[in-house]
Amino acid sequence: MNVSVLLASFCSYRFFFSIFHICLKSVDMSLQARRALRALRAVVRLQAIFRGRLVRKQAAVTMRCMQALLRVQAHVRARKVRNSPEGKAVQKLLDDYRNQADSLKQIEVNNLRQDYVTFCNHNSEFIY
Repeated sequence: MNVSVLLASFCSYRFFFSIFHICLKSVDMSLQARRALRALRAVVRLQAIFRGRLVRKQAAVTMRCMQALLRVQAHVRARKVRNSPEGKAVQKLLDDYRNQADSLKQIEVNNLRQDYVTFCNHNSEFIY
């Protein structure tokens, strides 16, 4: 055999081997890249779920704080209204109304007591 033929066949064999090696390496790298991408997607999905829970929890805490702040503001506003001249006038009207209602109740209770005493006096023989 001729040396040039051997050299050419060796070079062509080496060339094809290197191309086969490159193709094999690219297939292996693409497979590894797909696996890494799949794992990364799973990690990202888990992070999104976990962060979503944290965000919802933080939003719930924020809502509770906002509600507490609104309650405090409402109490302060109510105290300001009660201490204002108009609020004191309204408070006086409410107190008068309550006192009037209490006096009416007291009159009604007294009338019931009087009716009971009268009933007992008239029917004393039937009670015992």
